[in-house]
Amino acid sequence: SSMIIPFFLYFVLKDYNRPYAIAVAFLPLVVGVLREIQQRLEDIKVKGFFIGFPRSSAGVVLIAFVNTRLVANLHLYWLVLPMTLYLCYTQLSHTPYVGNDKPMLMKIPRMKFYLTTCIVLLIGLSIAGYFWEAVVVSMGFYLLSSHILIEKSVWDDIKRQVKALAVD
Repeated sequence: SSMIIPFFLYFVLKDYNRPYAIAVAFLPLVVGVLREIQQRLEDIKVKGFFIGFPRSSAGVVLIAFVNTRLVANLHLYWLVLPMTLYLCYTQLSHTPYVGNDKPMLMKIPRMKFYLTTCIVLLIGLSIAGYFWEAVVVSMGFYLLSSHILIEKSVWDDIKRQVKALAVD
């Protein structure tokens, strides 16, 4: 699955600018390898959370982003590089993102409101003909969720683990 996104990005961008397409497509591949190395060297875990933005979620954001009207219809392909760089950064960060542990999900205050808002946005914008934009907005909420939904104790636990790694 780590090869699908680079091929997709290359295919979308190659007619715009082939060297640009190669560079942008190469980034998720390199970051995927770096993330794998990072996870093997750093044993940072918090039950119910992903540490760093999940690669599959970053792939969804990129696929949706290049299909938005902003990129696909207005041909603003240059915007794909900053989005890709930002997503690469989030994948290598120590930022906690809510995982897919259902009991843990429902313990987080405001989670039901957050999920309901995303579902309503997805449905509403999709009916209006803005499906890809709805996916980008919903995934944007997911990117921001670590700063909105996650309690300070989780952040403190991660900081403690990172600090312990630096000492070793």
